[in-house]
Amino acid sequence: MGPLLAERLGRPFIDLDTHIERIAGLTVAQIFQAEGEAGFRRREADALKRVLGGEPAVIALGGGAVVDPVSRALIRAEAVLITLTAEPATLRARLADCGGRPLAAGDPLARLAGRAEAYADCDLTVPTDGQRPEQIAAAIAEAVA
Repeated sequence: MGPLLAERLGRPFIDLDTHIERIAGLTVAQIFQAEGEAGFRRREADALKRVLGGEPAVIALGGGAVVDPVSRALIRAEAVLITLTAEPATLRARLADCGGRPLAAGDPLARLAGRAEAYADCDLTVPTDGQRPEQIAAAIAEAVA
């Protein structure tokens, strides 16, 4: 969905996790294995500062990026923070395709509930159930125009 939104807005698209992997020369899973979640979050915060300081872009954040209050404040100061929501059944189906994601294991819905306050602290919340990526991108583009 991010690339579709970026195209609509005429901006580059940056997937923050992919950006981190490119800089580190390691996958997110390898970073988690070698450095733990704390090490990954440090890398994530550094990468976030760099991309937010660059040209305007559509930036796809990992699910935990906004949990850190400092990172969330930086995002809110420099960008429009959008939370995409979906019903639990939709999320379960989507997460079934997330092999290799370190935090997709266990109980991701419990993790989501633990992050609810951080996710609610955003500029725009967009429900995605029953929506195609093109519809979601169009709704967001209209909202931020």
